[in-house]
Amino acid sequence: MHASKHGRGLGALLDLWRMFAAGVPDILLLVNPEGTILFINRAPPGINPNGVLGTNAFDYVPVECQPELRRSLAAVFEGGEARSRDLPATLPDGSVRWFATHTGPLTHDGYIAAATIVARDITDRKHAEQALRDSEERYRTLVEHAPEAIVVLDVDTCRFVDANRNACALFGMRPEMLLAADPMQLSPPTQPDGRSSQDVVWEKIHEALAGDVPTFEWTHRTLSGTDLRCEVRLVRLPAQERRLVRGSITDVTSQRHLEEHVQQWQKLETLGQLAGGIAHDFNNILTVISGAAEMLVDAVPPALRRGRTSRTSAGRRGRERR
Repeated sequence: MHASKHGRGLGALLDLWRMFAAGVPDILLLVNPEGTILFINRAPPGINPNGVLGTNAFDYVPVECQPELRRSLAAVFEGGEARSRDLPATLPDGSVRWFATHTGPLTHDGYIAAATIVARDITDRKHAEQALRDSEERYRTLVEHAPEAIVVLDVDTCRFVDANRNACALFGMRPEMLLAADPMQLSPPTQPDGRSSQDVVWEKIHEALAGDVPTFEWTHRTLSGTDLRCEVRLVRLPAQERRLVRGSITDVTSQRHLEEHVQQWQKLETLGQLAGGIAHDFNNILTVISGAAEMLVDAVPPALRRGRTSRTSAGRRGRERR
């Protein structure tokens, strides 16, 4: 008689559930201790709810998840403890959907008559989260393997929040040291043009925050105190709650030294060409002087030529030395 009363009570409870669940947008299930589905208000698109009744809820979750879920369901019936978790479910058509589930006891007349499962489809959210993780991983790969040093500055805290290996190598710091360092201490007090490094860098940062992509030469200072001539490019990164600016830094010290040497060689070559031109002009003058001197010697009587020939000889020696 008690069993009959229990059955009538559960039937009445199911009727109440049907009335309540009709207007609920989430999937509502009632299951017994073995996981058999006693009631479902709606099924995922393309699935007939009547075809789900009487099947076992565990058959829709991955095999590796079933032991832990059976223990959780037993705990609900034993002590009325509610559980929440995200679960993938394989539907009869073979598709996999993700659900945020909440499982709790349904009591009637002082005993736990069934377990309720509220399931909300979060497949789109899971796909978006996975896409975000993939995007972050691609970004991390691009940053880590970029040829230049890359740092990300939180403008409001004035601290780096990210840095790749090349940035650590450039400044001679371990990652944790670089992220804890004051970015303003990574430059000398002034730049080669005499301007304050702090004034100039904030000017460039605000240009990046305004949407520009400033590119400029900058002198950085390493942990060992070595000054490096660098080319820096700043760009603002999208972020909802923080103002982030990415800095791409290329060490151009060797390149600038080579350019300076080339310029010095070019100056020396120019001086050499100028000296050659002057010598050529001077030789032309000596030629004229020597020719005139020889004509004068020829016009002088032989008795008076002594000593005069030295001038023509000097002219010839000057040309020959040229």
